Amino acid sequence: MRTLSTTRATRLSLVVCACVGLLTSAYAYAAGHDKGSNSTGSGAASGPGGTGSGGTEGSGASSYGDAAETVERDVTDKPWEIGGVIETHRLFIQNDLEGYANNKYVNYLHLFARWDFSKWDAVELRGYLLERFLVDPGETGLRLDDTVLHYSHRFSGMPQDWGVRVYANITAPTSFYSQLMSLITSPRVGAEGSFHHGPFAASLVIYGETYITQYRQMAGGNPNPWFHGAFYLDASYRLPLLSSLSEPLTFGAMVTVHRTWLRDAAGGGTQPGALGAVADGTYDGQPVQGSYGGQVYLRYRLPTLSGLHSDITGAVAQGDPTLGYTSDLHDGVAYTYLFWRQSSQVFFALSARY
Repeated sequence: MRTLSTTRATRLSLVVCACVGLLTSAYAYAAGHDKGSNSTGSGAASGPGGTGSGGTEGSGASSYGDAAETVERDVTDKPWEIGGVIETHRLFIQNDLEGYANNKYVNYLHLFARWDFSKWDAVELRGYLLERFLVDPGETGLRLDDTVLHYSHRFSGMPQDWGVRVYANITAPTSFYSQLMSLITSPRVGAEGSFHHGPFAASLVIYGETYITQYRQMAGGNPNPWFHGAFYLDASYRLPLLSSLSEPLTFGAMVTVHRTWLRDAAGGGTQPGALGAVADGTYDGQPVQGSYGGQVYLRYRLPTLSGLHSDITGAVAQGDPTLGYTSDLHDGVAYTYLFWRQSSQVFFALSARY
C-alpha cells in the first residue's frame, strides 16, 4: 500500500471547503427564491447502503441520500433535472483500523440526470465516483461505483402532509467490488412513506434487493450475497430560532438496520467446479449477516440562483453507504457498539440541482 500523502488529502479537503465557501458567498447575494420548490423532508440517508463494517463499493449510493427526490418540483415548468453531490469523509480514528486505513479520508461524487415523464413518475440515471488516498502501487485512488437506473412513482390522493412512493432500481456493475463478485446486476424494489407538517418532517424507507452473480463466491473465496433488505427512519426539524436566515436550517437524525443473506459457497467458486469455502458444522447454511448505522446532521438550503438549487450538509455518522455500516450480526452472533472505529466519521456534502 502507498499513501497519496496526507498533504494531498488536506489540500483536497481545503479545496472542497473553499468551493463551499465561495458558493455560499455567491448565493448570499442571490435575489428572490424559487416558489416552485418546496422541501418535503431532509432525507439525509434515504438511499441504499452497504452491509459491512468497511468500504462497500458497489452500493451505488451517496451518504447524502436520494438527493434528486428530497425536493418536490413543478414538473410543468421543467420536466428534467440534472445535478450532483460531492462529499468528503473523515474517520474519527486515524490509526489501528485493522485493514481499513484506506477509509481514513474518502471523497465521493454522485451525478444524476432525471426526467419526470408525468407529475407522478420519474426515471433517473445515477453515476458515482470514489476517491481514496491510500491505495496499492500503480493505482490512482479513483474508482467508479455501480451505475444505477432508477424509477419512482408517487401516489396521488394522499391526505394532506402525507406522501407515499414506490421505486425500483437496476444496476450496471461498473465498480471494482461488483466485478470481484462477478455481479451481473442487482434489482431493487422499495417503498417510502413520508410525513411533513410545519417545521417537522419524517420518512420511513424499506427496500429489498437481490444479487444476480455469475458465481456463488467472490474472487478470493468469500460467499456472494443473494438478498439484502434494509430500512431507514429519518426525522428532521427546521430550527425556529434561526428563522431569520433566508432559507431554512434543518436539524435531523437517521437510523438504519440491514440484513444480508449469503449464498452457500460450498461447491461454487470463481471458476466452474471450484471447491469453495469449508462449511461450518454449526450451521446448515450461511448464517444471516447484519449491520446498523445512524447519523445526526445539519442542513442549510442555499437561496436559489437562476434555477440552481443547492444545500450544504454536515453530519456525524456511525457508518454510511459510502464506507459501510457496523456489524451487529456476524455468523449468527450479535454485536452492538455505539461507536466503532472503522465506520465512525464526520462528513460534509454539497448538493446542487438544476
